[in-house]
Amino acid sequence: MGKKLPSFKTEKSLVEWFENNSLSEYDLDEVKETSDEELLPLTIRLDKTDIEKLKKAAQKMGIGHTTLARMIIRKELESANKS
Repeated sequence: MGKKLPSFKTEKSLVEWFENNSLSEYDLDEVKETSDEELLPLTIRLDKTDIEKLKKAAQKMGIGHTTLARMIIRKELESANKS
């Protein structure tokens, strides 16, 4: 079992974490997957460098970058709602 994913208070801390860490060391079992029929589209604008980092991190994990973005958003929402 890997390390527990940290919670992030700011977007900057999230980006810095991804720049310096590998998700391969972390336990992703706590991240819930959703069936396609439960998903709704959401359009957001991100910096080109953030998208590149997201794609690189997702590739290391063997998943798509939109899946990773969804996992990160869900994790942050769960953390925010616990406070």
